[in-house]
Amino acid sequence: MLLDNSQEILIDDILNGHFELVKEYPNNPASKLIRAIYLPKHELELKVYKDLKELISYFFTNHPFDFHLYLNFFKQLNTIYSKTYNGFESCTNIFVKEVILPKYFYADDPKHWSPKFIKKTNLTFELEDQDILKIFMYGVRCMAYTQSPNYSFQNYLDYINELDTNLYHELISKNNAELEIEVITTENSYFKAISNNLLASIEIQAFTHNEETYKAILNYINQLFANGFPQSHKLKFELKEIEDQRVLDIPSLPNYGANRLFNSAAKYHNLHPDIETYINLVEKGNGFYTDLKEAEYVEIEGFAIFSLVIEDAKYADKFIKFLNKTDNHNCLQNHIPSAFLDRQGIASQTIKTYLKLCAALLEHENFGLESNHLYSYFNNVEAMKILVQEVNIYRQEQHNIQWFEIFWSLISYGDHEDLFNEVYAMKKFKSREIWEMYLMIEEELQ
Repeated sequence: MLLDNSQEILIDDILNGHFELVKEYPNNPASKLIRAIYLPKHELELKVYKDLKELISYFFTNHPFDFHLYLNFFKQLNTIYSKTYNGFESCTNIFVKEVILPKYFYADDPKHWSPKFIKKTNLTFELEDQDILKIFMYGVRCMAYTQSPNYSFQNYLDYINELDTNLYHELISKNNAELEIEVITTENSYFKAISNNLLASIEIQAFTHNEETYKAILNYINQLFANGFPQSHKLKFELKEIEDQRVLDIPSLPNYGANRLFNSAAKYHNLHPDIETYINLVEKGNGFYTDLKEAEYVEIEGFAIFSLVIEDAKYADKFIKFLNKTDNHNCLQNHIPSAFLDRQGIASQTIKTYLKLCAALLEHENFGLESNHLYSYFNNVEAMKILVQEVNIYRQEQHNIQWFEIFWSLISYGDHEDLFNEVYAMKKFKSREIWEMYLMIEEELQ
């Protein structure tokens, strides 16, 4: 890209929408990601993360602020960056660097690699300043639709709140067609909900705990995502009639709205097709729940899939498909084999599924169960007998993951050595008979 007077011509093309999107993976029809834009009038291609970013910086530096000009520029850029993995964050970052920080803040330590920015004293806000913050808020709103983590999203909201609290609360709580902000309250005999595309949040309060209520809520959520609601979002769900919301969770997973909602809905098997509709709507994206701790990170179809598989073994393949997508550093999926046994109990068929789930997890890097897992589920004669039987069958079949690999995920190395000692073993197992059957599994490792 030539850095000369041609920049104004290129900016004019962008303002008028005279560009085409260049796909990042042209041979993949399913991919919507782009890597560049093409300006037909100039037969010129601009890379979105280099050439176009330079042009954006030039625009902010050389064009005096005009609300309608800047808003049009942002909206045209959003048609471009909404088709990239990192989304609009890079554009908003440039606006903050070129406009917001110099005008309203100063760095407490300019030499620090990541200085803290402090609001300037004696600022006087005019109407133009409010318009600048509205443009800033539109940029944040566009960031809400980004599929990758928005590390600056909350910081930018905090900047706006600090600069003009009244304007901030007005913008986050009301519809604004010009800024494409939608804050919609829905209420019927089943639930009350508020969806906010700026904050990328959904809040639902269910009035009753029954199939009809969860059917209505799933229809509501599916409609939101069918209409393009931000995939990375916060989901709050509560049931009005109970005090301790945690009783609705899959116990081993985080105390979280999506856990409660999908676990409650999945218990009604007639609603499984509605949950599958939700999964189909979101699984091609990379959305995640933005208010979970980093260690609890999970894609937004995760809780729905977990709830289905622990309720019905026929969804094991859907769980395995999810594992092939999710980040190996995530760990919530590791709780699903035990959650499945908690829900379904010990039987030949459930142990077959249990071994299948463990094997699928072991094909990924980050899988490990608690070391007392063997004692939690198989410390009675009938359960151990079924485990021995199913392990023998498993070993005779063809599997990518061998039985000994599963075994080492169920028991610690120290226990493995010590359990050959009868005195130690009797402290772990409830009877000698159970221990002797356990030793049969050990023999099968040889």
